[in-house]
Amino acid sequence: MMIKFIRFIAIICCSCKLYTEYNYNNIIIPCVTIDNPYWQFAYQPIRQKEQGSFACVIDRWTDIIDDQWNIINAKIEHELGIDADQLSSYITNPIFLNFYTNYYKFQYPDFFDESPSQKIDPLVLNFIQQKLVYLGCHKNIQINHIAGKAFITSTFGSDQTQHYLIVNDDIYNKNNIDELYKAAIEQRLEYQIIPNTNFSPSLIIESSNLFHLGISQSVSSITHQSDLFVKLLHLMVYVEKQLSDDVEKYCLEYLLFLSYIESTLQSKNPVEIALYLQPRLDNFYAVFSHLWQEFIQDLQDCYHADDLQAYQLFSQEQRRAALYEKYGAK
Repeated sequence: MMIKFIRFIAIICCSCKLYTEYNYNNIIIPCVTIDNPYWQFAYQPIRQKEQGSFACVIDRWTDIIDDQWNIINAKIEHELGIDADQLSSYITNPIFLNFYTNYYKFQYPDFFDESPSQKIDPLVLNFIQQKLVYLGCHKNIQINHIAGKAFITSTFGSDQTQHYLIVNDDIYNKNNIDELYKAAIEQRLEYQIIPNTNFSPSLIIESSNLFHLGISQSVSSITHQSDLFVKLLHLMVYVEKQLSDDVEKYCLEYLLFLSYIESTLQSKNPVEIALYLQPRLDNFYAVFSHLWQEFIQDLQDCYHADDLQAYQLFSQEQRRAALYEKYGAK
């Protein structure tokens, strides 16, 4: 049994102990009180439909996540003769970790020269660090910032070395964070708008929820070491077999799906976040797109009917007003 990396001459023998402890089949949401979640919109509380409604949603989606991971195990074992749980043990191998680090040194050389965390404005750095603590993430993380990118946040790294959290400086900057704090003190509402397109209706999200979402999604990836596992699948040939593009894409979309689930459940308005993320799943495999529709419905069903209706009406009014103000919509 051996493993060989593409474009990299290295052999990892089968003496590696095969075990997994990376919880790819679990939903991890440490900052949520499941029996009594804290939800609100526009500084108004959102109640559960009844005691235990949210817990039932967690139980159902824990089973769904586990089922999807079992599918991935079967797909990988069919192609490689070793399942995903066994394969994941190789992410601790020093040879792979060294190759993985060099892979990112080529893409982000400045991140490895010094500590970019010290270059981030103290207000922004404090905001991010508080979010990491709130989300229960205590791993070794270096915070970096970069401008002009399409993503809100991104991450790579490993528990054995360290994790790199990259935040978009166009979003997480001093002016925006300062405005966010001022709006909270004044209980003033700030929104981000996605205009209507041919593929999805216009969407609205509270700015505070968007800023939280960016960090919580990356924390999910850090918790599961998702990027590390994806690169293992992409960069290796196992017993002269390489994983097909379809299965590799399925695994990537599963891990993104898991991060969307966890970041949604750890927000103060899960329905809003789930609706905001919905267009991102349009190009996923149909199973994930269909499951997300079920997820939205389950979240709506665990809101108290009066509070769900109040949120929906308020959201419609704010979306209409914001679109008219920003885009001249009628």
